[in-house]
Amino acid sequence: MVIPKALMRAWPELILALALSACLPQATRQAFASPAAVQAERTATIAFHRMEIGFLEQGSYTTNVLVDLKLPRGVMWRLEDFSGDSYSLLFTVDSIPDIAWRVSPSGVSRITTF
Repeated sequence: MVIPKALMRAWPELILALALSACLPQATRQAFASPAAVQAERTATIAFHRMEIGFLEQGSYTTNVLVDLKLPRGVMWRLEDFSGDSYSLLFTVDSIPDIAWRVSPSGVSRITTF
């Protein structure tokens, strides 16, 4: 078997990339289980329920129900999409830049942002 010279030169980088990619799932799992991530997911879930209750009470979605939402330290949310019939909020944590929680009428979903 003949190995091309270009592949031979890239061999150290390939080994490093494979080694680092093997660590990624473990690092991501640890980030999901961190106290900051648990608090952010809980806050996103509370926001979801508030939005749904607001919809049931008023007949349309409104962010007014989130005015007094208590945000843990480092947790932020932003409005990505909004109409009276739908919305999309994104919750992030300063200490975990690669993970976010998307809140929509469908529920809360955890997403990776890298």
